[in-house]
Amino acid sequence: MRQNKILQHNKRVSEGTLRIIGGLWRGRRLPFADITQMRPTLDHIRERLFNWLMFNTEGARCSGALGIEALSRQAGEVVFLEKAEEAAKFIENNMKRLHCNHYQLFNMDALQWLKTMKASPFDIVFLDPPFHQNLIMPVCELLQKRKWLKINTLIYIEMEKKAHFIPPDNWQLTKQKVTKTTDTVLFRVVS
Repeated sequence: MRQNKILQHNKRVSEGTLRIIGGLWRGRRLPFADITQMRPTLDHIRERLFNWLMFNTEGARCSGALGIEALSRQAGEVVFLEKAEEAAKFIENNMKRLHCNHYQLFNMDALQWLKTMKASPFDIVFLDPPFHQNLIMPVCELLQKRKWLKINTLIYIEMEKKAHFIPPDNWQLTKQKVTKTTDTVLFRVVS
């Protein structure tokens, strides 16, 4: 009996819950892998972001961790890139829970995926890599160099405060919000 209680306690520790803010699945709570490097975007930040994207999400081809929220708001397709096997399983299970098949899931490193896959440009890219690992610049360089972007692609970046980031010359800053610990920015590719 005591062993069962310990297992249940450990299960609670290893799972978190993510609430979908708007769209078809508004209010649904989904489990996610509670892994040290993962930090789901806070509700108020997701709400602000999708207010910024209000007229751009429907039918869009998207990439990134905020894809479930985008699919809830009628994105056409989302590509999930998740290196952690446990987290990839949670994404797969959540897509099954939602009876959604408008996605692709790759259980691999994003940099490797961007280098090796044939580019098919995105309408919206959500970048929210683990903080303090200097991943933003290499990912952005590959997105640009390998032609994953097109004119009017929107790129949302959530990064630690004062992260080293210099956007390409053809990215125009459209929105920005700075907090005590996080910078959130939205760019548009203009040429």
